[in-house]
Amino acid sequence: MPGFPGLLGADLTQMSRGDKVELLWTILRRKIHGLSFSPYLEGQSPGVEISEQQIRARLRIIEPYTRWIRSFSCREGNQQTPRIAHELGLKTMVGVGLSEELDTNEIELRNGIEVARAGHADILAVGNEVMLREDLSEDQLIDYIERAKAAVPGVPVGTVDAYFLFENHPRVAAACD
Repeated sequence: MPGFPGLLGADLTQMSRGDKVELLWTILRRKIHGLSFSPYLEGQSPGVEISEQQIRARLRIIEPYTRWIRSFSCREGNQQTPRIAHELGLKTMVGVGLSEELDTNEIELRNGIEVARAGHADILAVGNEVMLREDLSEDQLIDYIERAKAAVPGVPVGTVDAYFLFENHPRVAAACD
C-alpha cells in the first residue's frame, strides 16, 4: 500500500507504534482545534440529568488537549457545559438539539439562547443532522435558526448537518451565519 500523508503530512504507514505515540503526544501538547463533547458516562444516555461535577470532571480530561468543544444539547444539565468550558478557557460551539418533539425543541432553544446571552456560546448550532433525519421541515429549521439569530445578535448561529444537504437546501445555508 502506498504511503498516505493525510492531514498530518506524515506517512503513518511507515512509522513504528512508538513513533506514532510520540507524534500523537506532540500534537496533543500543541492542542487540537476542537472536539465533540459528551458528558455521559458508560450506561448513561440522553434522558439522564447530568451534574455540574460530572461535566467539569469530563471537561478537565480533554481541556489540556483542545481549544474548542462542540456540545449537542441544552437541557438535562447539558446547558451547564458551555459555562464550565469557558471557565476552563475553552471556546464553545453550543448545540441546540432539535427533533420531532416540538415542546422539547422549545426548551432546547430557550436554554441555548440563555447560554448565549450569558456569554458562554462562541457559536450557536441550532439542530444536529435535522435535515439528514428529516425531523423537521426546511421552514421549521429556518424558523428556529432565525429565532436564535434574532435573540442573540453578535453570536454566529447556524446548524450542523451532512455537507451535501446544504447544497440541496440553499435556504437553510443562507439562513446560517
